[in-house]
Amino acid sequence: MGGLSLKIFNYIVISRWLNPFSGALNMVLRKIGLQNTKVIVPPPRKRVNKKLIIVGDDGIKINKYIYISPPFGLPNKEIGLIVDLGDRGLLLFLGCSHIGIVESVEKILKFIGRRDIYGIIGGLHLSYYDELTFEELEKKIPEWGLKFMIPLYCTGSRARIRLLDVIGSDISFTGVGTYVYI
Repeated sequence: MGGLSLKIFNYIVISRWLNPFSGALNMVLRKIGLQNTKVIVPPPRKRVNKKLIIVGDDGIKINKYIYISPPFGLPNKEIGLIVDLGDRGLLLFLGCSHIGIVESVEKILKFIGRRDIYGIIGGLHLSYYDELTFEELEKKIPEWGLKFMIPLYCTGSRARIRLLDVIGSDISFTGVGTYVYI
């Protein structure tokens, strides 16, 4: 069986406590034996595993290029992964954006202290019929300098198409196993 070995990773980031994100975590850690891999998570409703690194109100700086945002949203907190690409801007990875994509991004930008976004990859909690969010997002895209977006989980298929049209992206539908070179 081909593919990418999970053993190369130093960190696993779980953006939100939902089965699509965290359901297989314990099994993966047990089966693959990732004893040296750090697992970073938002605050859980209950203590799940003593080895987890739970993100607090100050977020986490992994190194000079990679950050984890403080938790945001209610009732289930989520966190964002931020990669600083230098002059190109920030690359944001999101889980669901249940408080809305614009609100989620603005919270992350406030934390990181920058406003230039190169790309967003992740769930946008968006339906094709959510006109108010689309209007707000269309205003924010030029302000952020957003070059590309890869809408994933928690984004309706028609909303994905509409977003890609708004941005003028040539990236089509993606999912598990897709490679994107940044």
